Amino acid sequence: MSILLVKSCFGVSLSDLYPYGANEGDTFLQPNDDESSGEVEISVRFPYFDRYHDSLYVNTNGVVSFLVAVRQFTPHPFPLGDGRRLISPFWGDVDTTNGGSVSYRESTDTLLLQKATADVQRAFIDQHKFTATWIFIATWERVAFYGATRSSQQRKVNTFQAVLVTNGRHSFAIFNYNKIMWTTGTASGGNSDGLGGTPAQGGFNAGDGVRFYVIEGSRTNDILNLASTSNVARPGQWIFRTDEAGVEAGGCNTKGSLTISPRSGIMLGGTNVKMSGPCFKQNDNIVVQFDGSVNINATFGSELQTTVTVPVLNKTGRLAVKLSIDGGNSFEHNGVFTSVAINRYKPGVQRVNSDSWEVNSSVDISWDSGSVGDLNDQVSIELVRYQKGEDDVVLHSFRKAAETSNTGRSQFVITTGQEDGEIEDRSINLVRVSRKETASNVSQSQWVWSDLFAWNNAPLARERCRKWYMNEPNPGKFKVTWVQINNVATIPLAT
Repeated sequence: MSILLVKSCFGVSLSDLYPYGANEGDTFLQPNDDESSGEVEISVRFPYFDRYHDSLYVNTNGVVSFLVAVRQFTPHPFPLGDGRRLISPFWGDVDTTNGGSVSYRESTDTLLLQKATADVQRAFIDQHKFTATWIFIATWERVAFYGATRSSQQRKVNTFQAVLVTNGRHSFAIFNYNKIMWTTGTASGGNSDGLGGTPAQGGFNAGDGVRFYVIEGSRTNDILNLASTSNVARPGQWIFRTDEAGVEAGGCNTKGSLTISPRSGIMLGGTNVKMSGPCFKQNDNIVVQFDGSVNINATFGSELQTTVTVPVLNKTGRLAVKLSIDGGNSFEHNGVFTSVAINRYKPGVQRVNSDSWEVNSSVDISWDSGSVGDLNDQVSIELVRYQKGEDDVVLHSFRKAAETSNTGRSQFVITTGQEDGEIEDRSINLVRVSRKETASNVSQSQWVWSDLFAWNNAPLARERCRKWYMNEPNPGKFKVTWVQINNVATIPLAT
C-alpha cells in the first residue's frame, strides 16, 4: 500500500499520544548517545514477520529491535541481511545528552487496549473482530540530534512514538508523530540545523535481506513530513500490520487495490460490504460495479471506507469488483467478491416447523435481528419466487406477507395466491426479510433469505405430476413402478 499524503501544520497532539512518562510507570533510558535499553523481556510472544519474539530492545536512535540491539546512528537502506529485525519509526542519530528522553513500558490497561483496538479496526476494515490484548509503548520525547550543542540547535527536537499491538496472533505497529524538526545528526553528514547528509529512515526490516517496508520519504529530506502526512487520514499517524510474511499498510492507498469485508455473500444479494481503497471525501459520488455490469451507489463511511449493499447476482464464484469516486466515470480501484450459491450459504431466515408450511395456514419464521439493524427498525417480510433460467436466475412475484418490528420473529398466514403459482410454473420459493430504512447500511445485511422450498399443496402437486406424466413418451415402452412421495402424489419411475 502506498501512503496517503494528508498535509497539515500539526501532527498527533500530545494529548492524543498514548500516555507515557514517569506518571505512567515508564522505564527511562539514561541520557546517552547511540545506546540501548538492553534486552527487555515481554509478557507475550509478539508476532513479527512470521516469527514470535518474547523480548525486544528499545534503541536511542529511533528503533525497536528484536534479537540484537541497534547502536548504528546512520541508517542503511532496507533491506538489511544481517539478522537485524527492526521496527523503525525514525531511525536517525538521536543524542539525548543534548536533550530529550526515551521511555517505554508494556501495558494491558483496559482503556489503552480499547484505544488500540479502535485504531486497528479503523485502519483495517477486515479486522473488525480484532481485539487487542497487549501493547508496548516506546516514546521519544523532544529528542535532539547528535551535534546539537548550542541552545538554538537543541530547540529543534522530535517527538514520536512506536506502539506495538497484538492479540497473540495478529500484530500491528502504530507510529505517532507529534513533531519532526530535524532529520540528520552531524556525524551522518547533517548540517548545524539537523538537515542534509543521510536523513532518518522509517519502516520495517525482517533481517533476511529480502523482506522489508520503507515509509515513503525515508533517507530524504521529506522525512520531515511524517507529522503532516499519514496512511490512515490522521496527520502524524501511521498504522501497519506486521505479523505476516510482508508488512501491510493500513488505511487508504493509491495503488488501485480494494480491501473488501466480508469477501463473500449469498448470490441473492443483501450483504452490506465495507470497502477501502482510495481516500474518500464526504462529497464523493461513490459507485461500485459488480461483474462488469451492475453499478450500485455506495455510502460514505469515513475517509477510509465506504459501504455498499450487494445486489442480486446472477452468477456464483469470484466476481470482479470495481470502485469509482467520480460517479462511475472512471473505475480505478479493483477487487474480488465471491458470490455463493444458495444451497451453500446458511439461511438468514429460518422457517419454523418448515414441514407443516401449507397454504391458508399460519407459519412462523425467525432471524437474527442484529443482522438487519436495530430492534426499533421496521422490517418487511416477503414471499418471493425463484426461477432458474438458462443463463441466470429470476426473482419474481414479490408478495408482502407482513410488516413488523425487527424482533427476530414473526408469524403470518399464507393466503391463496401466495403459493407457488400456476401449474405450468417451474419456480420454487423463498422468504425475504428486509430492513425498511435504507439511509444507513450499518448492519450486516440489508436483507436476508430463507432456504428454497416448495409449498405443501397436494392438489397442485397431483395435477403437475399428471400433466408431466401425460407429456412423457408412450409409457408402454417402459416398465413402470409407481412410488408415493410424502403422502402427496404418486409418480411413475421408468426402470
